[in-house]
Amino acid sequence: MTQTTDTSDSFAKSPLLEASVLTSTASTVTMTPSIAATTSTTTPTSVATADCMGEETTQKDSAKTMRPATVTTGKHLVKPKVAVEQVQGEGEVTILERPVKPPRPYYKTAGVCRTYDVTPYVLAVHPNPIYSVASTPCMTWVLTGSEDGYIRRWNFFDSMNGTLALTQNQRHMQVDTVTKAGVMTSYWDNDDTPEPYPDIIRGSVKNPYFSRNLSPVYSLDLQSEALWAVSGQEKHIALWTVRHDEGRKYHVFKEHTAPVSALQISPDEYGMVSGSWDKRVLYWDLNSGTVAREFKGHVSQISSVHFRPFYRLQVPPVTENGDESSPPPPQPILLTSSIDGQCKLWDLRDPTAIPRSMNPPDKTPPWCTATCWARDGSKVYVGRRNGSVDEWDFASGKLIRSLRLPNNSGLVSSLACTVNNKQLLCGSLDNLRMWDLAHTEAEKGLVPFQILPGHHGVAISSILLDDSGRFMITAAGNRGWEGPNANSCYFYEMKPRNERPPKIG
Repeated sequence: MTQTTDTSDSFAKSPLLEASVLTSTASTVTMTPSIAATTSTTTPTSVATADCMGEETTQKDSAKTMRPATVTTGKHLVKPKVAVEQVQGEGEVTILERPVKPPRPYYKTAGVCRTYDVTPYVLAVHPNPIYSVASTPCMTWVLTGSEDGYIRRWNFFDSMNGTLALTQNQRHMQVDTVTKAGVMTSYWDNDDTPEPYPDIIRGSVKNPYFSRNLSPVYSLDLQSEALWAVSGQEKHIALWTVRHDEGRKYHVFKEHTAPVSALQISPDEYGMVSGSWDKRVLYWDLNSGTVAREFKGHVSQISSVHFRPFYRLQVPPVTENGDESSPPPPQPILLTSSIDGQCKLWDLRDPTAIPRSMNPPDKTPPWCTATCWARDGSKVYVGRRNGSVDEWDFASGKLIRSLRLPNNSGLVSSLACTVNNKQLLCGSLDNLRMWDLAHTEAEKGLVPFQILPGHHGVAISSILLDDSGRFMITAAGNRGWEGPNANSCYFYEMKPRNERPPKIG
């Protein structure tokens, strides 16, 4: 690939998202306005045609940042006081000013069906454990980040419809349906150097002594049209170009002092939220590259960040005149969780509002690595260390129930809710389960979950579903925390099914 002089030697001189559509030529890389525009569309041959469209102070010293959340004085444990607040920064909270992109339509009856038949077909083999997965809404392009410090790009539909078969050794210990290998189109290193690459470094023989510092890909997110992506590193966040001049580090965000364990691009795609092991949660303005707001209150490593999802109605509401009206805009609510079990809901509209806390129930160990929203934003699910999932009502802020996994299932490492809001995908150390949320204790003889084929005996780092509700991706890895590792990533197809599961006995 021919490289050229970098046109963005200063982030302030070249606003990122106002110039995010890249046009690559043999000699130059130019930037044109409009984040929403794209120069090309991808329509692969697929099973379904996919069209993408006290107070806590900021500590710069990493050794101080990783200090435990409690200190010992004599025989007593004293928890430090933390000011729970939203601190305004220099940037703009973009989600408050810009429209949110609508989600893609559902696949057939996926949004209203009773349950699903979930079948894995593809195994994307990695040499190391997988810490993070991201994809476009249509799942045409998939990115995976591994412990070895490489970001790999996969073509989902070429993998599902292709003829690239697994080797005999790779098929060993797999279920009968897993016969295909993932189609990897490219990869690049997740270099943790604090500056973007000058062109003299990118493959030039003039600087032979330059060495890169590879960092595990602790977190990852991808723009909806695969124009750019962000990755969490040991101390920084890197922004990469994907569709044009692939793998070019365009900017480095430098505020965190420890591994960036959680990343999510805002629904308007002009901002992002990051969470780190330094206990900080930051909202970034991508137009200026500055921190727009900091969310203070967590006293342990951040494990997840999620925006409240855009609410989709199956039938558009009708006004008094008989005209169809658009659904109400989503509330800009942010869900954050930390490894000590704290979960907080932040209202981005009011920077002075105190966040709502969802504390662990009684006799629950302080642990949380996985949270998710219901697809309609009405409930919050929190995975615990004792093999349980807490279901919270968003409107009332009350705990509805705790879903108990079988004994010895291990900690809950990942969660995702299906588009029909009737199943919860739950990854624990023993298996991947699809929990029936409509099941009640009065229904005796019915198993409340279904074990999905694929992972077994490993920590599941990611569960990713597309907006249409037809496909799913799962990956194995402990993200640097507790649990056994593996190097497997499965591509699933989900077929809507309306009948209830059969009774046992």
